Amino acid sequence: MADLKENYQWENGVHEWGEDEFITGGPDGPDNVPPRQLANRTQSLAVNDLVIADAAAMGAKESLKTVRQRMQEGAVSIYNRGIIKGCTASKAAANRKIILSAGGAFAGGREIPCEGDQVGLTVPANSGATTLTYYAYLAVASSGDLTFSLTAAGAPLPPDGISICRISVPSGNSAGDMQGVTVTDTRRVESGYPILVNSLPYASVALQYSMIDTEYAVNLDVVTHNGQRQTIYAAEKATNGFKIYIDGTMDAVTVRWTAVKMAL
Repeated sequence: MADLKENYQWENGVHEWGEDEFITGGPDGPDNVPPRQLANRTQSLAVNDLVIADAAAMGAKESLKTVRQRMQEGAVSIYNRGIIKGCTASKAAANRKIILSAGGAFAGGREIPCEGDQVGLTVPANSGATTLTYYAYLAVASSGDLTFSLTAAGAPLPPDGISICRISVPSGNSAGDMQGVTVTDTRRVESGYPILVNSLPYASVALQYSMIDTEYAVNLDVVTHNGQRQTIYAAEKATNGFKIYIDGTMDAVTVRWTAVKMAL
C-alpha cells in the first residue's frame, strides 16, 4: 500500500463525494481526492510556518544588529599634557641614576614650572635574561607641583603622566653606572603652547561590534574636564573604531561617545 502523493500547495476546496459518484481507489481515484487535498493544505501550512519563523528570525537578527552595529556608546579619558621647554633626561656620570634638567610643562590647562631633579631616579640593575623597560615621567601632585617618577619594570606609562623618556636595561646589566643602558627621549614638546601645538592629543576608540561601513555619526558629550574647553571632534573613522581629538588647553577630559548608523 503506497502513501498519498502530496504537493506544497493550498487547495481552495475539499472535494465532496456525490450521491451517485462511484468510489474507487488508486492514484487518480475519487476516493483519494479529498485526503490528498487535505494533505496538500497541511504541507502548505507547514511551509508557511517555516517562512514566518524565518521572517521572525530575520527580524530578531535585524533588531540585534540595530542594537549592536547601528548604535554603540562608551566613554574615554584624554589627557592634554606635555613639555614647553627643557625637562630633558640624561644619565648620571657615576651612578645608576637618571637626572632631569629644569624647564616648564603644561597640565590641567596651565603652565607649570619644573625645577628639575639633580638627585635623580635610581634605575634598577637587571640580573635576568631579558631586557627590562622603564618609563620616567612627571606626575602632577594634588598641590599642582611636579614630581619626577619611574614606572615599575614592564609597566606602561600612567595615562595622566607627562612622558620624559624610556629606559631600556639589557640583560645582565648590574654595573654601578649607566653604561649599556639606553635612554630614549619620549617628551611631547609644545614650545608654542597654548597658542600653537604641533600634535593634538587623542584617544583611540575600538568598537565592540564593527559598523556596517564608515559613514556613521559620532556624537560627543564632554562629562568632565580641566582647562578651557575648546574643540573636540571624532576623526579617522573605520568600521572597527575611530579617534577622538581635543584642542586648546582642555585636559583630563572624560567624554561620552555615541556612534550611530541608522541609514541602510
